[in-house]
Amino acid sequence: MRFLTANREIPKDDGALPFFHRDVRNLYVKMKIMHAMNDAMELLQYCKVAKDENTKVQFTYTLNDERKLENVFWSPSPCINWYKKYVEAIVVDITYRVNTYNMPFVIFVGVNNHGKMVLFGCALLRNKTCKTFLWLMKTFLILMKKPPKTILMDQDPWMAEAILKELPLIKHAFYIWHITSKFSGWFTAILRNKYSSWCANFYKLYKLAPVYTYEEFEDQWPQVIIKYNLHESKHANGLFQIRHFWVPSYLRGYFFVQGLGNFNLFSKSSRGLLVPSVSSYLLSVSQLTKDLNCDVVFSSKKVTFMGSISRKKIEIKQGSSLRTLSPLEKQSYDILTPYSFKMFQDEFGRVTQYVLIEDNCEVLMQYYKENSQNQKVLWDVETITCSCKHFEFWGMLCRDILIMFLHKDCYIIPSIYSPLR
Repeated sequence: MRFLTANREIPKDDGALPFFHRDVRNLYVKMKIMHAMNDAMELLQYCKVAKDENTKVQFTYTLNDERKLENVFWSPSPCINWYKKYVEAIVVDITYRVNTYNMPFVIFVGVNNHGKMVLFGCALLRNKTCKTFLWLMKTFLILMKKPPKTILMDQDPWMAEAILKELPLIKHAFYIWHITSKFSGWFTAILRNKYSSWCANFYKLYKLAPVYTYEEFEDQWPQVIIKYNLHESKHANGLFQIRHFWVPSYLRGYFFVQGLGNFNLFSKSSRGLLVPSVSSYLLSVSQLTKDLNCDVVFSSKKVTFMGSISRKKIEIKQGSSLRTLSPLEKQSYDILTPYSFKMFQDEFGRVTQYVLIEDNCEVLMQYYKENSQNQKVLWDVETITCSCKHFEFWGMLCRDILIMFLHKDCYIIPSIYSPLR
């Protein structure tokens, strides 16, 4: 539709399109009228047929006092299987409104071991109220059988309240791109020509937050606020008040899959969907599920197929050949997917940049450059922990722990430090 709008003045003879913008708009209105009377019935019938064809399909709905369709939740068969495998961390996005009735469209997604986005379920809601979100989270938990460990979401207060009531033991956080997308409206008028500099300073502080302790972040934040004279900005003050939900220093003890924060890339590609009716929404979702399923299956089959090829060809194809003769790298190569193994190599390749300093019972990892942040590693033979909490946060061992393994002549990664999923 956006493409048609941009090219609406192109004559038929000169342009590649055999129709005008108004032709599409007329078709849209015609379909809307055609489906207006039986739209909800078609939707429920579609769900029931899909359920009859595959018992793994999950769906449920609610009706209002007038017996009209109010809310509906839907999870195709492949989504149930994906959720069982990748249940630990999910994203709940409630920022869509892509259909005729302007109903909120909610999607539940995650990331698999190949770094691919997977769909867990979706819903159409009548409104964004606490009551509606309570129904949604309760329904999701009942149908999916098992709660996640962490939930990434936007700053909607009603959704946050619903999660706290239905999933009180679950850690929920805000994805950073949703916060920064509001910066231009919040700070452009105040900062004017300093706006770009403010954004650069904010991102620098945010990226350093994973290696900072939360005390250090709280020391650094006021300095940035003073620099740009944002003492009276309600938005800047509000960001600091909710820091426990978006600053990595406060979230390091919880599991967030690497790549989950890139969810906005998936969102941007889907916000332009034109859905003329509620029933056609399910067709769009079904097609999306098939596309994602093909992507995931292709990634899995690709690895399996490559297992029958010679090792040299595998290494060329995967782009993740062994860089050292270390047994630690070899072990990781054997058990990790190419996507995860590349992340391991990124960490393992940096072990030579650090100096190990033993201080009584503590061991510090110091970067070779001066004025760098030291990480504290504790080792008691059976367990090992690092102050950066990279393993707890991403599910992958950090360079500091790998340095300790080498220092202690440990050539086999203990099974408890195998990938969390």
